[in-house]
Amino acid sequence: FNRSIPQFLPVESWEAALKEKTKEAANPYLDQLKGNFGKVVRPIRSDDAAASLKGMRVGVIGATGTIGRIFAAMARALGMEVWVYSPSLKNKPKVRAEFEKLGYRVASSKEEIYANVDFVVPFTGLIEKGKGKTKGMFGKRAVTAMLANPRFKALVNVDRGELVVESQIKRLIDGGGQYLADAAPKSKF
Repeated sequence: FNRSIPQFLPVESWEAALKEKTKEAANPYLDQLKGNFGKVVRPIRSDDAAASLKGMRVGVIGATGTIGRIFAAMARALGMEVWVYSPSLKNKPKVRAEFEKLGYRVASSKEEIYANVDFVVPFTGLIEKGKGKTKGMFGKRAVTAMLANPRFKALVNVDRGELVVESQIKRLIDGGGQYLADAAPKSKF
């Protein structure tokens, strides 16, 4: 990814800069989405994956971090409806207003994301203990909520593998969802 886009730019500037770079940066990932990730995932069939994403809803959990913001901007540039959630948005009205100004839907909970989007994409990092614990966040309750959503297509885990309760992956797939993972190696922040 192009590291020439400084972190301190406001989201509006990221979107402008990323609009030019989106197709170039997204192509390898879109090619993977069209392919088969092995036995765990059924392939997404489309001649033009970017065009097939237009109008789809993506839920970005952990949207206030740098990577979450960049991903949200790329998804929007691809024509996706972007829903964002981060617990910190409750205490940061300026950041919330910035997301809303850009046309992002700010969800009040992870459960609202699970119930309303086509793709769920976490950017939370691994927090093993405490109030903000993310380890195992995609367990039975989350999978049940995603599968109850008729729009739901896939959980795309580009974060830590430990966010997902492994026994629930089979249930997710058997229920008609997909699990796409290129999760980072097990590590702690």
